[in-house]
Amino acid sequence: MGHLVTLATWYVAVFRSIMSILEKDRCSLVLMQSSLNQWALDFEGNAERIIESIRQAKAAGATLRVGPELEITGTDRARSCLSPNGC
Repeated sequence: MGHLVTLATWYVAVFRSIMSILEKDRCSLVLMQSSLNQWALDFEGNAERIIESIRQAKAAGATLRVGPELEITGTDRARSCLSPNGC
């Protein structure tokens, strides 16, 4: 669980940094969070779904599109932590 907290803290810090830059330059940020139905080790299929989600984000007016940490490989960090080898 410590990894998730650390990652979340990092994301908050990055988001705050981006917001301070945007506020200084009087810009706006439209954020789209994407959670796709990815398949483990289906690199080509996963990439196609990611690219399509980027197109949709642009069409919706998003400035920044974010997705899960391992969306290209399609693996789930939480699931791998349940394996006998652990995290």
